[in-house]
Amino acid sequence: MPQYYKDAFAKEHARIMGEGLGEFDNNLSISSETLDFDVLFIPNPEFLVQDDRELDLYARLLKTDAIVNLEFFSGTLRPENLRECRIRTYLDWVKQKNNYDNLKKKIAASKDASAAKQLAAKLADPKLKFCWIVVAMISKKTLESYQAQPHPTWGNGVYLFPEIERMGAIVIPELEKNSDTLWLRTLGKEKVLKAAFMETIPQRDAARTACHQTIRSEML
Repeated sequence: MPQYYKDAFAKEHARIMGEGLGEFDNNLSISSETLDFDVLFIPNPEFLVQDDRELDLYARLLKTDAIVNLEFFSGTLRPENLRECRIRTYLDWVKQKNNYDNLKKKIAASKDASAAKQLAAKLADPKLKFCWIVVAMISKKTLESYQAQPHPTWGNGVYLFPEIERMGAIVIPELEKNSDTLWLRTLGKEKVLKAAFMETIPQRDAARTACHQTIRSEML
């Protein structure tokens, strides 16, 4: 399967798996150039306060911040891909800053106190969105060159870049093989992908059995 279709599958799968937890937006255009985010996720307020111990790794990614940017790379992530992610995030911040400044000017120029109050309610401080990069492969050299460090508590395969970057990476082949990482591993390649899907079979069969038992009990 070509990389374009794999990345498109990952984006659609991301929305399906996060259904009910918040809102996804893949229509945000940052500039006139082709520099759009892959997927943006805005979590529900109730989801943000949910205990992390009740969530799998993918869900924990989604509640990292008030708005989370997800980037998917089914091939090898190279330094230029990381630079592109940084540029997209920065251009988005610039767009936010311009909107913020223009809104403040309108408020200052407004002679209607009620209208000015309504405009002020829309003010939001510009902020870099947190970006999680989900990759099928990345070299240690690339991670080291961007000073990425293993996440202190989320297990193998999860890296955080310096805080100022507001970025992290999920390296699929390095993830631990358990239910906590299952969905993310279904975005892997070859052996990783096959093994992950084989793990879903018992879960599917268990769900089917439970459904049949419920139907049977209701009929008796």
